[in-house]
Amino acid sequence: MSTLSLPVRLAFGIGQLAEAVKNQGFNVFLLDFIQFPRGAKMGEVESDIVWQLGLIAGPATSVFSTIGVLCYLFYRIDRKRHAAITAALGERQAAMSGSGEGSSPSESAMR
Repeated sequence: MSTLSLPVRLAFGIGQLAEAVKNQGFNVFLLDFIQFPRGAKMGEVESDIVWQLGLIAGPATSVFSTIGVLCYLFYRIDRKRHAAITAALGERQAAMSGSGEGSSPSESAMR
């Protein structure tokens, strides 16, 4: 176990917690938006509110997935371009470290 693993894991855990809090806030906003009754029991919620909840939980969330797919459709990269980018990054790293021999980006980032 390296010395960096605990801080990295801690930062990752805090990031996940922040994401969960943000998502929870958004979910509460949506429930308030459709006026879903707080503390409602099964069978007590009006059918139009249940329909709106189904719309939010189903097709409405698909919009975000569709946006993600569209972003990937316009992301043009192939193996040749990836190799060129990797080579350019290697050259930049070698210029920054001074020698370029036996030094990986992760090793020089820890210095």
